[in-house]
Amino acid sequence: MAFADEIIRSLHDPALYREASSRSALRGLLQLGRLALLSALCATVAATLWLSSMWREHVAPVLDAVPTIVIRGGEARVEGPEPWERRVVRDHLGNDWVVLLDTRSPSPEFPRAKGGVMLARTELRFKFPGARSHAVPLSRAPDMKLGPHALRRAVFLRLMLVPPALLGITLLWFLLTKAVQVGILVLWLGRFRPAASKAARFNLAAHALTAAVLIDCLSWWLPVPPMLSGPLYVALAVFYTAAGARQLPDPPV
Repeated sequence: MAFADEIIRSLHDPALYREASSRSALRGLLQLGRLALLSALCATVAATLWLSSMWREHVAPVLDAVPTIVIRGGEARVEGPEPWERRVVRDHLGNDWVVLLDTRSPSPEFPRAKGGVMLARTELRFKFPGARSHAVPLSRAPDMKLGPHALRRAVFLRLMLVPPALLGITLLWFLLTKAVQVGILVLWLGRFRPAASKAARFNLAAHALTAAVLIDCLSWWLPVPPMLSGPLYVALAVFYTAAGARQLPDPPV
Protein backbone atom coordinates (compact mmCIF):
# COMPACT_ATOMS: atom_id res chain seq x y z
CA MET A 1 0.00 0.00 0.00
CA ALA A 2 2.86 2.40 0.76
CA PHE A 3 4.05 2.03 -2.86
CA ALA A 4 0.66 3.01 -4.32
CA ASP A 5 0.02 5.64 -1.66
CA GLU A 6 3.18 7.60 -2.46
CA ILE A 7 2.42 7.41 -6.18
CA ILE A 8 -1.18 8.61 -5.77
CA ARG A 9 -0.42 11.33 -3.23
CA SER A 10 2.23 12.75 -5.56
CA LEU A 11 -0.52 13.54 -8.06
CA HIS A 12 -2.93 15.51 -5.87
CA ASP A 13 -1.79 16.07 -2.27
CA PRO A 14 -0.10 19.45 -1.56
CA ALA A 15 0.72 18.26 1.96
CA LEU A 16 3.20 15.76 0.55
CA TYR A 17 5.19 18.57 -1.04
CA ARG A 18 5.01 20.66 2.14
CA GLU A 19 6.51 17.71 4.01
CA ALA A 20 9.52 17.69 1.67
CA SER A 21 11.37 20.28 3.74
CA SER A 22 11.13 18.21 6.92
CA ARG A 23 12.05 14.82 5.44
CA SER A 24 15.43 13.27 4.79
CA ALA A 25 16.70 12.61 1.29
CA LEU A 26 15.96 8.91 1.86
CA ARG A 27 12.29 9.57 1.08
CA GLY A 28 13.24 11.04 -2.28
CA LEU A 29 15.52 8.08 -3.00
CA LEU A 30 12.69 5.66 -2.24
CA GLN A 31 10.37 7.55 -4.59
CA LEU A 32 13.04 7.55 -7.27
CA GLY A 33 13.32 3.77 -6.87
CA ARG A 34 9.53 3.40 -7.12
CA LEU A 35 9.41 5.37 -10.35
CA ALA A 36 12.29 3.42 -11.88
CA LEU A 37 10.69 0.11 -10.89
CA LEU A 38 7.32 1.19 -12.27
CA SER A 39 8.89 2.21 -15.59
CA ALA A 40 10.89 -1.01 -15.78
CA LEU A 41 7.83 -3.16 -15.05
CA CYS A 42 5.75 -1.42 -17.71
CA ALA A 43 8.50 -1.73 -20.32
CA THR A 44 9.15 -5.39 -19.45
CA VAL A 45 5.47 -6.38 -19.52
CA ALA A 46 4.95 -4.63 -22.86
CA ALA A 47 8.04 -6.31 -24.34
CA THR A 48 7.04 -9.71 -22.93
CA LEU A 49 3.56 -9.48 -24.43
CA TRP A 50 5.08 -8.54 -27.79
CA LEU A 51 7.55 -11.42 -27.54
CA SER A 52 4.74 -13.82 -26.62
CA SER A 53 2.73 -12.70 -29.65
CA MET A 54 5.77 -13.13 -31.92
CA TRP A 55 6.37 -16.61 -30.53
CA ARG A 56 2.77 -17.73 -30.90
CA GLU A 57 2.07 -16.26 -34.33
CA HIS A 58 5.42 -16.48 -36.12
CA VAL A 59 8.23 -18.40 -34.43
CA ALA A 60 6.47 -21.52 -33.09
CA PRO A 61 4.78 -22.42 -36.42
CA VAL A 62 8.14 -22.23 -38.20
CA LEU A 63 9.91 -24.36 -35.57
CA ASP A 64 7.12 -26.96 -35.79
CA ALA A 65 7.84 -27.30 -39.52
CA VAL A 66 11.65 -27.56 -39.24
CA PRO A 67 12.97 -30.96 -40.35
CA THR A 68 15.17 -33.00 -38.02
CA ILE A 69 18.71 -31.64 -37.71
CA VAL A 70 21.68 -33.85 -36.82
CA ILE A 71 25.04 -32.41 -35.70
CA ARG A 72 28.00 -34.80 -35.47
CA GLY A 73 31.68 -33.87 -35.22
CA GLY A 74 31.04 -30.21 -35.99
CA GLU A 75 29.05 -30.93 -39.16
CA ALA A 76 25.31 -30.65 -39.67
CA ARG A 77 22.92 -32.54 -41.91
CA VAL A 78 19.18 -32.25 -42.41
CA GLU A 79 16.87 -35.23 -42.65
CA GLY A 80 14.72 -33.77 -45.40
CA PRO A 81 14.82 -31.78 -48.64
CA GLU A 82 17.25 -28.89 -48.93
CA PRO A 83 17.59 -25.98 -49.19
CA TRP A 84 14.77 -25.41 -46.70
CA GLU A 85 13.46 -21.91 -46.05
CA ARG A 86 10.60 -20.41 -44.03
CA ARG A 87 9.78 -16.77 -43.43
CA VAL A 88 9.27 -15.92 -39.76
CA VAL A 89 8.10 -12.32 -40.13
CA ARG A 90 8.28 -9.27 -42.39
CA ASP A 91 9.32 -6.12 -40.55
CA HIS A 92 7.96 -2.59 -40.98
CA LEU A 93 10.64 -1.85 -43.60
CA GLY A 94 9.50 -4.76 -45.75
CA ASN A 95 12.51 -6.98 -44.95
CA ASP A 96 11.96 -10.71 -44.57
CA TRP A 97 13.36 -12.50 -41.51
CA VAL A 98 13.82 -16.16 -42.36
CA VAL A 99 15.14 -19.52 -41.20
CA LEU A 100 17.35 -21.24 -43.80
CA LEU A 101 18.76 -24.77 -43.80
CA ASP A 102 21.36 -25.61 -46.46
CA THR A 103 23.94 -28.17 -45.38
CA ARG A 104 24.54 -29.70 -48.83
CA SER A 105 25.78 -26.70 -50.82
CA PRO A 106 29.58 -26.22 -50.58
CA SER A 107 29.26 -22.47 -49.87
CA PRO A 108 25.62 -21.43 -49.37
CA GLU A 109 24.84 -17.73 -49.67
CA PHE A 110 22.53 -15.82 -47.35
CA PRO A 111 20.21 -13.61 -49.49
CA ARG A 112 21.38 -10.00 -49.06
CA ALA A 113 17.90 -8.49 -48.67
CA LYS A 114 16.91 -10.98 -45.96
CA GLY A 115 17.81 -11.38 -42.30
CA GLY A 116 17.60 -14.22 -39.83
CA VAL A 117 19.50 -17.41 -39.23
CA MET A 118 20.97 -19.99 -41.61
CA LEU A 119 22.36 -23.42 -40.81
CA ALA A 120 25.18 -24.46 -43.15
CA ARG A 121 27.20 -27.68 -43.04
CA THR A 122 29.88 -26.40 -40.66
CA GLU A 123 28.50 -23.16 -39.22
CA LEU A 124 25.47 -21.26 -38.01
CA ARG A 125 25.06 -17.81 -39.55
CA PHE A 126 23.17 -14.77 -38.24
CA LYS A 127 22.38 -11.79 -40.42
CA PHE A 128 20.55 -8.44 -40.47
CA PRO A 129 18.95 -7.40 -43.79
CA GLY A 130 21.46 -5.65 -46.03
CA ALA A 131 24.40 -6.47 -43.75
CA ARG A 132 27.06 -9.14 -43.74
CA SER A 133 26.36 -12.40 -41.94
CA HIS A 134 28.20 -13.49 -38.80
CA ALA A 135 29.10 -17.16 -38.41
CA VAL A 136 29.47 -19.40 -35.37
CA PRO A 137 31.41 -22.65 -36.09
CA LEU A 138 29.51 -25.84 -35.30
CA SER A 139 32.74 -27.30 -33.90
CA ARG A 140 31.76 -25.57 -30.65
CA ALA A 141 28.44 -27.43 -30.51
CA PRO A 142 28.04 -30.88 -28.92
CA ASP A 143 26.75 -33.79 -30.95
CA MET A 144 22.97 -33.69 -30.99
CA LYS A 145 19.81 -34.55 -32.85
CA LEU A 146 17.10 -31.91 -32.89
CA GLY A 147 13.59 -32.62 -34.06
CA PRO A 148 10.84 -30.00 -34.18
CA HIS A 149 9.72 -30.69 -30.60
CA ALA A 150 13.23 -30.56 -29.11
CA LEU A 151 14.13 -27.44 -31.10
CA ARG A 152 10.94 -25.66 -30.05
CA ARG A 153 11.56 -26.54 -26.40
CA ALA A 154 15.19 -25.36 -26.53
CA VAL A 155 14.26 -22.00 -28.06
CA PHE A 156 11.31 -21.52 -25.70
CA LEU A 157 13.41 -22.16 -22.58
CA ARG A 158 15.93 -19.57 -23.70
CA LEU A 159 13.20 -17.03 -24.44
CA MET A 160 11.96 -17.52 -20.87
CA LEU A 161 15.20 -15.90 -19.69
CA VAL A 162 14.46 -12.69 -21.59
CA PRO A 163 11.85 -11.07 -19.24
CA PRO A 164 13.90 -11.25 -16.00
CA ALA A 165 17.03 -10.14 -17.83
CA LEU A 166 15.12 -7.28 -19.46
CA LEU A 167 13.65 -6.24 -16.10
CA GLY A 168 17.11 -6.00 -14.55
CA ILE A 169 18.55 -4.03 -17.47
CA THR A 170 15.63 -1.60 -17.72
CA LEU A 171 15.59 -1.08 -13.95
CA LEU A 172 19.22 0.04 -14.01
CA TRP A 173 18.56 2.19 -17.07
CA PHE A 174 15.54 3.94 -15.57
CA LEU A 175 17.32 4.45 -12.24
CA LEU A 176 20.04 6.29 -14.14
CA THR A 177 17.74 8.34 -16.39
CA LYS A 178 15.28 9.27 -13.64
CA ALA A 179 18.16 10.28 -11.36
CA VAL A 180 19.47 12.60 -14.08
CA GLN A 181 16.00 14.09 -14.59
CA VAL A 182 15.53 14.63 -10.86
CA GLY A 183 18.97 16.26 -10.73
CA ILE A 184 17.96 18.72 -13.46
CA LEU A 185 14.77 19.59 -11.57
CA VAL A 186 16.78 20.07 -8.36
CA LEU A 187 19.06 22.56 -10.13
CA TRP A 188 16.04 24.35 -11.59
CA LEU A 189 14.44 24.54 -8.12
CA GLY A 190 17.63 26.06 -6.78
CA ARG A 191 16.96 29.20 -8.84
CA PHE A 192 13.47 29.69 -7.40
CA ARG A 193 13.87 28.28 -3.90
CA PRO A 194 17.54 28.84 -3.06
CA ALA A 195 16.76 28.87 0.67
CA ALA A 196 15.36 25.31 0.55
CA SER A 197 17.75 22.57 1.52
CA LYS A 198 19.10 20.18 -1.09
CA ALA A 199 17.23 17.33 0.61
CA ALA A 200 13.95 19.26 0.36
CA ARG A 201 14.51 20.06 -3.31
CA PHE A 202 15.47 16.45 -4.03
CA ASN A 203 12.36 15.08 -2.29
CA LEU A 204 10.14 17.52 -4.11
CA ALA A 205 11.66 16.80 -7.53
CA ALA A 206 11.44 13.02 -7.09
CA HIS A 207 7.72 13.24 -6.31
CA ALA A 208 7.07 15.88 -8.98
CA LEU A 209 8.30 13.45 -11.65
CA THR A 210 5.52 10.95 -10.84
CA ALA A 211 2.83 12.22 -13.22
CA ALA A 212 5.30 12.35 -16.12
CA VAL A 213 6.42 8.79 -15.44
CA LEU A 214 2.81 7.55 -15.35
CA ILE A 215 2.13 9.14 -18.74
CA ASP A 216 5.33 7.57 -20.03
CA CYS A 217 4.14 4.15 -18.80
CA LEU A 218 0.79 4.62 -20.54
CA SER A 219 2.61 5.33 -23.80
CA TRP A 220 3.76 1.68 -23.80
CA TRP A 221 0.11 0.64 -24.15
CA LEU A 222 -1.62 3.54 -25.90
CA PRO A 223 -0.77 4.85 -29.39
CA VAL A 224 0.68 8.14 -28.14
CA PRO A 225 2.83 9.81 -30.85
CA PRO A 226 6.45 10.43 -29.74
CA MET A 227 6.09 14.07 -30.84
CA LEU A 228 3.37 14.42 -28.19
CA SER A 229 4.61 12.16 -25.39
CA GLY A 230 8.00 13.89 -25.07
CA PRO A 231 6.73 17.47 -24.63
CA LEU A 232 3.91 16.21 -22.38
CA TYR A 233 6.46 14.44 -20.17
CA VAL A 234 8.52 17.61 -19.80
CA ALA A 235 5.44 19.81 -19.26
CA LEU A 236 4.09 17.59 -16.45
CA ALA A 237 7.47 17.40 -14.72
CA VAL A 238 7.87 21.19 -14.82
CA PHE A 239 4.27 21.86 -13.78
CA TYR A 240 4.39 19.59 -10.72
CA THR A 241 7.81 20.89 -9.75
CA ALA A 242 6.64 24.50 -9.92
CA ALA A 243 3.40 23.70 -8.07
CA GLY A 244 5.29 21.75 -5.43
CA ALA A 245 7.78 24.58 -4.95
CA ARG A 246 4.89 26.87 -3.96
CA GLN A 247 4.09 24.48 -1.09
CA LEU A 248 7.53 24.75 0.49
CA PRO A 249 7.41 26.95 3.61
CA ASP A 250 9.06 30.34 3.32
CA PRO A 251 12.35 30.67 5.21
CA PRO A 252 12.16 32.53 8.52
CA VAL A 253 12.90 36.23 8.27
